[in-house]
Amino acid sequence: RLRFWFDGETKPRLDLSIPELFGAKGSRWPFVPPLSVTFESGAAGNPWEGPCNLSYVPIPFAKHLKITGRNIMFYHVDYHRLPAGTPVESFSWELAEKHRATLEKAAAQWQAIPNRPGATDGEVSKNENFVIPPGGSRAFDFSGGGVIRELRMKLAEPSGKTLRGLVLRISFEDPKNVCVDVPVGDFFGSGAGEHRFQSLPCGVTADGYYAYWPMPFRQSARVELKDDSAEP
Repeated sequence: RLRFWFDGETKPRLDLSIPELFGAKGSRWPFVPPLSVTFESGAAGNPWEGPCNLSYVPIPFAKHLKITGRNIMFYHVDYHRLPAGTPVESFSWELAEKHRATLEKAAAQWQAIPNRPGATDGEVSKNENFVIPPGGSRAFDFSGGGVIRELRMKLAEPSGKTLRGLVLRISFEDPKNVCVDVPVGDFFGSGAGEHRFQSLPCGVTADGYYAYWPMPFRQSARVELKDDSAEP
């Protein structure tokens, strides 16, 4: 079980079993999929692998929060500190219900993965069926103020060597102003070989790789692929 003690309370306000907290048996909204999930992780039959539990439900606290675990091997808590004086209301079931519309909007975006969140209008630049020789590159230029909202790529042979040897370089305003310079595998979230996954900002699917990081520019942008490997 995990217990949440808010603002110096003598009794935990939340006292939940692992299934209840992570969207499984006995769970209660908002601790339900897709914001709270339990899924198998790792190799089947491996005694050191097993279920993975994740919760992205926001749990605000006004002054202080203590979390205690019982019969838990380990857990991680990621938290964000707000500036002093920021008005915050500590978590309660009533507070969650008050913000149900906002939480359900976030959940709907999660459910729509791998589709890009937000508006889908805008111009599309497509480049298909091209080969980059060893040491060569291919650049795509964009002029006028705008935002790169989506990058998609599909490799003919997505080997580990290709994912490390093909480098993505993105510059803004001046070709010398390179702000992104990274192997394509790392950029799309799969640096150690091709591993399928889907997340809100990026992913690797059977249809290729996608990234939805918004990249604004005032006058120009260049997206370049450079082959640093010994093979095309």
